[in-house]
Amino acid sequence: MIYKSIEDLRNLSITEIEDFLKRYWKTRDLVFYGVFIPNTENPENYSGTMTKVKVPGSTLYPRYPFTDIGSVTFKLPSNQRLTGRFYKFNCRLLPNFNNPCQLQILLSTLEEIDQRTYQFIGYVNNPRPHAAEDDGRRLSPIVYRYKLLEDNQTGWGNDITHLIGLYKEDRDGNYFIDDIRRADLTRLTTYPKTTFRVGPFRLHAPIEGLTEGQYCRFYWRFTFNEKVNPCEIEVDESRPITPIPPEELLTAISQRDAATYLSAEGATAPEDPTILIYDLLTEANKFSDTPVDVQFTLTDNYLLFHHTGRPLTAENMLDYCGLREQYGEGQERLTAYHCQGLRQFLLHNAHSIVISNGFFINFNVVNGRLIPQWQDYAALPREVKISLARSKRFTETIILPFSSDDMTVMNNYRASLLCVFEDVDNIAFYQNIGKVTVKIKGRKAKTLDRNDWFVSKEYVSFIPKQLRDRMKAKEEVNTDERSQPMQKKLTSIMFACRHKDNELLGVKDAPVYCMIPTTTSFGFPFLMNMDIDINKTNYAISRRSAWNRTYAEIAGRLFGKWIADLAKKKEFTSKSILSIVPKFEACLASHPDDRKFIELFQKGFKDVIMNEPDKQSKTRFTGQSSKGKVYVIDTNVFVNCPDIIAKIGSGNTVILSAKVIDELDNLKYKLEDKELRNVQKALKNINQEIDKGNVVTEMSDIKLLPRDFDRHNPDNNILSVVLRHKAESPTLLSSDNGLQIKSKALGINVIGLKDFNKQ
Repeated sequence: MIYKSIEDLRNLSITEIEDFLKRYWKTRDLVFYGVFIPNTENPENYSGTMTKVKVPGSTLYPRYPFTDIGSVTFKLPSNQRLTGRFYKFNCRLLPNFNNPCQLQILLSTLEEIDQRTYQFIGYVNNPRPHAAEDDGRRLSPIVYRYKLLEDNQTGWGNDITHLIGLYKEDRDGNYFIDDIRRADLTRLTTYPKTTFRVGPFRLHAPIEGLTEGQYCRFYWRFTFNEKVNPCEIEVDESRPITPIPPEELLTAISQRDAATYLSAEGATAPEDPTILIYDLLTEANKFSDTPVDVQFTLTDNYLLFHHTGRPLTAENMLDYCGLREQYGEGQERLTAYHCQGLRQFLLHNAHSIVISNGFFINFNVVNGRLIPQWQDYAALPREVKISLARSKRFTETIILPFSSDDMTVMNNYRASLLCVFEDVDNIAFYQNIGKVTVKIKGRKAKTLDRNDWFVSKEYVSFIPKQLRDRMKAKEEVNTDERSQPMQKKLTSIMFACRHKDNELLGVKDAPVYCMIPTTTSFGFPFLMNMDIDINKTNYAISRRSAWNRTYAEIAGRLFGKWIADLAKKKEFTSKSILSIVPKFEACLASHPDDRKFIELFQKGFKDVIMNEPDKQSKTRFTGQSSKGKVYVIDTNVFVNCPDIIAKIGSGNTVILSAKVIDELDNLKYKLEDKELRNVQKALKNINQEIDKGNVVTEMSDIKLLPRDFDRHNPDNNILSVVLRHKAESPTLLSSDNGLQIKSKALGINVIGLKDFNKQ
């Protein structure tokens, strides 16, 4: 029978109306799915509303027949307070003369479900064609989105029911999951048909059982961000988020296709294993709050390396196996010889064993590929177990076993250990390393202590645009020279010398360093760790390099800045500070082949110390000007006011922590709309002001922070730059309440953006 009006329904029985509704909504029973919206204004009247009600087999919200009431919704009584968001429930007919089809929820049948079940209910029981040429018009919006993600050509491919990510905490105490990957560890960078970055995903609360830096497995759901990114997803926190143990992560890495592993084919093994010893020192020199102790032990069967620094992390594991696609991103400073640390060592030493942070890994190079395998502790030789038992204070141990055919290799490492640790000068610039102990079978143990070394901070300079252009033009003529330097925007240098109490002690004819000592010396009485080109055959500075000649003047300016800083701090006597200034005439006489470099270095030094450059150059390389105030700007100020440098004016000095630029660069992937445009404009303005010489960029110095301050906190890194200039009464421009409180406690003048604009 066909019913045409509500009058026809009023004469039916309850059973007949129920049968009619089932036919009308094309469902077998009165089972529904809905979204619960709590009533926050008057909860005593009713607890909330069940809205966006669905019936299985349809993607549309059901409406009552022959009425203008609209979609079916239900108000729940005040004593029925629900904590979830998505529910499945049954209904019964509630006799009502005005609306004979009105339904009522059976509260006893309420069952909480996850968002994904709710999203797919319209498709699961009423499947539609899956034709590849389907453009989405015949599919429900949810299914169409999911098909986009599963597309092997433009999407993420199959097996994306759950994803893998890195669990992290930011400086504000917020938890999120980043570095999103499929179950097979393939990294997901962007959403299909867009350039939007996948992640990081913000979490509402910390996850029990997870530690920062650990990979975890999670389920996801769509956010329905229709206007910006229809495929955008978020973590489904209603479902378990589980940690991935080290052994399971290693198994997933081992199952990767061989083509994804880090290749050793293109890497040339150094003839001298001394380079690999420095690579191990680089591994131990990773960021640490306290000085790191290092120990080398060489026996007839093993080379064992222990350190107390930062232990191995899950991210490091992917790095070493070539699975961190973003490895090296953001590295604007490039050095001629950049130690890669453990990864380089593993590539040239098959069967090395790494033990750290729950990881027991045997790295093998098979067919030119570095492949990790789980190392059973019980299978370790007794000699190694004894060494580990005696070295519990160490956070990482690396073991290189020798076979009977490796005696030549073992003897080469013996000679390298004796050479590297002959003098503490050779490890002067590994500033996080405090003490090194070398134990060689048959010889007395030797300990090197760096306590009597004074190492400067890392002095950073933007390369002036005119110098970059000049260098580029020269390299276009001399095509045989490397083109890498012209890509640089930043360069850096560090200085070092010995000290005794408050006296600096010069070094006679000190070699130049590029992380490792070179065979070149300019006759300067101090060590320099320089960003230069070196010849890989004899480890001497390349005299043909256009970059080295260009760099010389910058190095001289930064040396002048170091001398000025030493005089300002008054930590050492003026006489001893002057004693480490080179006698340039004598250096030119004793090193005539390097005359050009020494003369340019001297010119840059005089430009700073002797007050010969214009105000703009002085501001740029010394971080101070003859007039005006000194301002240090926090990241949040640029997000709200990208033109802040112009508002401060050229009569004042603007100093930026390198951490601020790093944070602004990362915000490009997290912000949207106006804030994103502000960040992009701010970075452009900063770049232009740096080229003009109106902005100084400095690295943080955590040693300046009070003992109770967290060394890992980015705010504190910015604060350390302010503390470096405390004698100049700097003003910190920040709208961050936490940073303002810390600054006031340390006696630093701080002002928010609103107050600054009022002034």
